[in-house]
Amino acid sequence: MKINQLVNKREVLKRGWKQFFSFKQGLPVLLLNVFLSAFPRFTRLYDAHTAYSFIKSDMAAAYHQLEPELLENFSEKFRTSDDYSIQFVRYYQIILGHVDVRSMYFGQTANTNNPEKTGQLLFGHKKAKITNVNDTIDATDRDLQKIIGLFNRRFPNASGFERVRE
Repeated sequence: MKINQLVNKREVLKRGWKQFFSFKQGLPVLLLNVFLSAFPRFTRLYDAHTAYSFIKSDMAAAYHQLEPELLENFSEKFRTSDDYSIQFVRYYQIILGHVDVRSMYFGQTANTNNPEKTGQLLFGHKKAKITNVNDTIDATDRDLQKIIGLFNRRFPNASGFERVRE
């Protein structure tokens, strides 16, 4: 809703058509964007469930757009359906044209109850740059141990940003 209050969809699509209608995203995303472009307002912006890069100026600009709403959100103890998330900043980046088009394979997702898929993404899916593992309530301790083992095998050395357990 807030995105539609801030911009005119037709102007955004006209200015940034290369980002919205790119084959690099893959045919399913391209077709979704073509379909959604017929509607007068943004109903959603497709962006894979993965990590995003933000620059401070985009974060500050998005915060400025939402400052009253965010201050109200920050004062609440629990999340509600009216809360704003980091996804607003991502959508804001997209409408400003401050993102590069990513392949639909950039980030791939598995669930903690499916260590086999996690293994495929870590070792067999060469196009994926990021593997996202979502937690599920039905994952067993055995599933979690398998996934930890897979990550330890794929990344045997700690990065410089990690604490090494002794």
